[in-house]
Amino acid sequence: MSVLAFASHDDEAVMDFEAAWTLTIQNIRRGIREPLRPEQIREFARSREFRASQQDDSRMVTGEPKAVASGSRDEGARPGDEIAVVTPSLDRERRRASYVALAEAWRRAA
Repeated sequence: MSVLAFASHDDEAVMDFEAAWTLTIQNIRRGIREPLRPEQIREFARSREFRASQQDDSRMVTGEPKAVASGSRDEGARPGDEIAVVTPSLDRERRRASYVALAEAWRRAA
């Protein structure tokens, strides 16, 4: 099972990830296949359009590491299932930190 996830204690990093994913999906639906720019993501994350479109997106689990670890398991995984975490992000350091935070949260929960 795969889960689109981003774990961080930094609310701004979480918001940027959610905005990037939302903008990516919007662009795909519009037929736009251009790479996103970091400034474009930041601008969209702070826009009225993004805040108005924010809703419970069941395709992704984001937020505090402990909540993401729990939420990713709640996505339908059964004991013994393998969970592949997918974190598409332009910021490699944030992506790496998310994986580390999520792994640590899973270790503590085990």
